[in-house]
Amino acid sequence: MKALDICKSLHIPVYLGEETPLKRELVTAQDTHGEDGVGECFFEEVKGDIVKNGAIDFILETLKKRIMYQ
Repeated sequence: MKALDICKSLHIPVYLGEETPLKRELVTAQDTHGEDGVGECFFEEVKGDIVKNGAIDFILETLKKRIMYQ
């Protein structure tokens, strides 16, 4: 969300996906990206209810709508 905030693009919806990788072990790379995910740049936390649950549901609903309108 911080990257979208920096780019002034908070209008872009973000949906949560799977919490863990499906085919390999989880690698967080905190040594590279830091605890905050952007290299410890200390950007302010983004306020608001921007992240939505259900990426899979969003994809399925989008595909259903496209099939209906073809």
